[in-house]
Amino acid sequence: MTAVAQEFTTCGMTIDSSVVCGTHTFLQVGNTSWLVETAENGRNSDFHEVPWVFSQNGTVRAGDLWQGSWQVESEDTISVTIRMSGSSATDQFTVRFHGSTNFTAYKNGRAYRYGISADGQS
Repeated sequence: MTAVAQEFTTCGMTIDSSVVCGTHTFLQVGNTSWLVETAENGRNSDFHEVPWVFSQNGTVRAGDLWQGSWQVESEDTISVTIRMSGSSATDQFTVRFHGSTNFTAYKNGRAYRYGISADGQS
């Protein structure tokens, strides 16, 4: 499954009791796998052998290398906190999805990793 942005219509009542409805887009990241490469050399499909896997319960992992958690920040961005396996070292970054098949992870305001959906890859 790729990351999916789904639209939902929500309605609310204003102070003067009128009803206002709006359409909102929500990112669905859970149950997705991603091939990831460093951003240092640009997008060159030099993917790491261990994919990033985002689960519906808000967890993320890269095999036995690290595990962590993610939470939605906006309609196309999540924040991620990870802990390296066998260590107390942690790391934080944001991931901005560009459609449902690729993303850019940012750390300290700079591109850190690029990812493409691994779901459906052979």
